[in-house]
Amino acid sequence: MTEDDTLNLSTGPEKLSADAQGQVLAAGHADLLEWRAATANSGKRAASQLLRVNLVNGVPRAKEQIYGNDGSQLAGASVAVAAQNRLLIGSSLDGRLLSCTQK
Repeated sequence: MTEDDTLNLSTGPEKLSADAQGQVLAAGHADLLEWRAATANSGKRAASQLLRVNLVNGVPRAKEQIYGNDGSQLAGASVAVAAQNRLLIGSSLDGRLLSCTQK
């Protein structure tokens, strides 16, 4: 295996998935110290972040944040999948699934 390129996500990605166009969805944590504190104390909230990583010939070239909040809506996003015009975002901290309409 050889490395073609890297892309700094500036987040702590937890799980990756692909959308229907073959782009990568990366659910993760903007602040890993905040996330760790929330795993130790259920009263704390950790921010959620979801990035779409654009691939060119299978190589990551650009990223854009397509969802994010301070943890009040969904704490510590850990997985996301695209289904038709919806994004389903899950959290191991909240044990919930958030359903959003993609714009």
